[in-house]
Amino acid sequence: MDTHTLDFIIRHCGIDALGVVRAEPMMTLDTYHAWVQAGVPEGLQYLVRHEACRRSFDALLPQTKSVLCAAVCLPPASAGWARFCAIGDYHKVVRDKLASLEKALRQIGLIRGESRICVDSAPLLERELAVRAGLGWIAHHHQLVHPEYGTGIVLGELLLTDDLSEYASVIRWHTIPFRPESLIPGSRCVCRSRRCCEQFCPTRALAHGQYRVERCLAYWTTQHAGVLDEYYAAAMGNCVWGCDACQIHCPVAKYHKSPETPFPYHRLTPDVVLTASAKQLTRLLEGTPMHAAHPRILQRNYCYVIGNTQNCAYIPLLSWVLQNNPSAWVQHAASRSLRMLQGDDLSVMPPKQG
Repeated sequence: MDTHTLDFIIRHCGIDALGVVRAEPMMTLDTYHAWVQAGVPEGLQYLVRHEACRRSFDALLPQTKSVLCAAVCLPPASAGWARFCAIGDYHKVVRDKLASLEKALRQIGLIRGESRICVDSAPLLERELAVRAGLGWIAHHHQLVHPEYGTGIVLGELLLTDDLSEYASVIRWHTIPFRPESLIPGSRCVCRSRRCCEQFCPTRALAHGQYRVERCLAYWTTQHAGVLDEYYAAAMGNCVWGCDACQIHCPVAKYHKSPETPFPYHRLTPDVVLTASAKQLTRLLEGTPMHAAHPRILQRNYCYVIGNTQNCAYIPLLSWVLQNNPSAWVQHAASRSLRMLQGDDLSVMPPKQG
């Protein structure tokens, strides 16, 4: 194996970090099961389904021998948008890069058997695979941290029926040696203050070493279709889509590189989004990570954000939404923000820890 040739291929395909692991039983499967059995909210039931796939790679690709784990670094996102939005639909972006990598590795004879690309679409414990492949460690906020790129990465996997374990020392691009404790959240964090979790998580989704997905703004702003409890609506602040608070305040999550193709946020302004029909929204969101979600979620979120940021310039637009939007929960969000802008007190107590 020519190391220089492999390095050139990886760079040419736009992969920022790459490692390989044997298709062995997952080390964190029991921990994952305990987490989901504690309960997942509506809209996240896919976390429970397809048990067989998490137990055996063969349920996804028969006779899987190896897994190539790749990371693609993300540029900074615009204010109010989670970083995973920064390159548009990252599923397609990463899938295309892995397809190019797979083709190139076949051309040099490294891959000869069957393969399958996975980018969020398959029920893999991808963070464990990434850690075992040397792409980083799990931090206090339960996100994967790469030593160069921080948390600003998205992951993808290439399942292979070829056994590449003999090339593991060569297929290492921006990786670190695997240490089992790297799978324990926070065990390798250089900070001991847990400030990303204890001080800056706006809804206490991260507390006492646990991640409570049912409290996370990333869930409420991207997956939950319906009216938000006032506590979560207020906690959104200016979060239009997703929440990166724990990553923004992580001491090792501040690295980034320039975007290849900047995400066109300018086409998703409140004026455009809030006056669009559901069909228009579906077309508007093509090529973005929002395209698979309920199209009205983005409208609802913008209504909440306008109230949270006290943007009185949008009072006429909110009034129009209240009169014309067919969704009851978008109307509710518009009504809530109109009342805020008119000086009504909507303060509430946070939900019980439960």
